Amino acid sequence: IFRSILRLWVSAFQGIDKLEMWAFMEVVDNGVRFLGILVLFLTGRLTVLSVSLTYLLSSAVATCVITYKAFKQFGFVRFKPIFLSRRELIESSHFSLNFLGTTIFFQVNKILLARFSSISSVGIYSYAEKVFSIFINLLGAFQTTTYSWFFRYGKNVKKEKFVTFSFRIVLLVFVYGVLSGILVFLTAPLIVKLVGSGFKESILALRILSPYPLLRGIAIVLGDMMTGKDYQKNRMIITWIGAIINILLNLVLIILYGWLGAAIATMVSYVIIIAIEGFFLRRKGLLYKQNQGRDE
Repeated sequence: IFRSILRLWVSAFQGIDKLEMWAFMEVVDNGVRFLGILVLFLTGRLTVLSVSLTYLLSSAVATCVITYKAFKQFGFVRFKPIFLSRRELIESSHFSLNFLGTTIFFQVNKILLARFSSISSVGIYSYAEKVFSIFINLLGAFQTTTYSWFFRYGKNVKKEKFVTFSFRIVLLVFVYGVLSGILVFLTAPLIVKLVGSGFKESILALRILSPYPLLRGIAIVLGDMMTGKDYQKNRMIITWIGAIINILLNLVLIILYGWLGAAIATMVSYVIIIAIEGFFLRRKGLLYKQNQGRDE
């Protein structure tokens, strides 16, 4: 409940270009959580229950703070039940189903690894995924700030300016993805020193997954281009195609190669998603400035 309210307020601030509120909310939430866990650690009361309550408390505090900020910005908000129109319900379902497909895509690897491989394989893959989450979170923060601009350029400016803006974002994401992938590939052996010899196989996992930030970043940017041009339904369908392909590949490759199969399945699935998104955008004339595509 608290996270849903937080997302609602952050979206409201994002709509008026106050993106700093998103960062402020994260600082408050994680700051309270960190202080709470630190106190529990220093007092010797660090348990599963106490940590869980600390997470709940941090979300509650962040919700109260940002709600106060929202009331100060927008005035007192009256909450009342509303009924979505058929069109609004359909459009919102495209976003919800896209989020569901994305969640399945990200979580299915570990679930199938636990079912068809070993716990050590789950640990190796999960550790590599956690390392990449550092780079993905930084990338996600950047893409969150550009998300509203895709809507603005998609609706209010000529196609040429929309394509120019999109290509600038693609270029930035490409450079970031390449540099972060190279960094992880070269520094992967340091994992042995950080977490011990039991995670030696994570070095190979990190190196195989080194294109991960690049592929995920490009897939998201192309998807945002589709959303900005009101093709969210098509984006949702492509997301589900990728999720289904990922599941099928995992079912085969995990049984044969364990965590290595999961890594290969992830990379191949992202390449397919990017290829389909690129093909769709090309058909709509959104990969070049000249009016050569068919805009239906």
